[in-house]
Amino acid sequence: MTHPIHQYRLTLEQILERATPANFEKIRGIYFLLENDELVYIGQSTNIMARISHHIADPDKSFNQHTIMPVVPEVSLNDLEAILILKYKPKYNTSIPVNAFFCSKETARKRYGIPGNIMNKAIRAEALHPIYLAGRVYFELRELVQLAPAGLL
Repeated sequence: MTHPIHQYRLTLEQILERATPANFEKIRGIYFLLENDELVYIGQSTNIMARISHHIADPDKSFNQHTIMPVVPEVSLNDLEAILILKYKPKYNTSIPVNAFFCSKETARKRYGIPGNIMNKAIRAEALHPIYLAGRVYFELRELVQLAPAGLL
């Protein structure tokens, strides 16, 4: 009886025929980690493949597929990542990066001096539309800046 390992005997020629070029190019963009068909994490990097290798070593993240979206330098990775995280809410993303479109309720309170009771009043008046992610509340900055003209500040 032949040992199963013998089915893997390859000649150097066969190995070379199956070879594909290694891609060590640094790719700037957004990457998506998937567990089967579930989007479980969204991240960004200026070297996506290196960043994904860090996730592979992370025992707290389980995924079996990834896809990448190269992004041109003129587009802010923080802005795009924040938009995508708040849209899809992957289970391993627990916050968003500092960006030009959204801030947390805590940031609105600390940085912009908007009291929590005013934000709650604006939510009830439907002037603010909260977005929830992992127990945190985020708001669009354009809605926050309109609280003063609306008389809610």
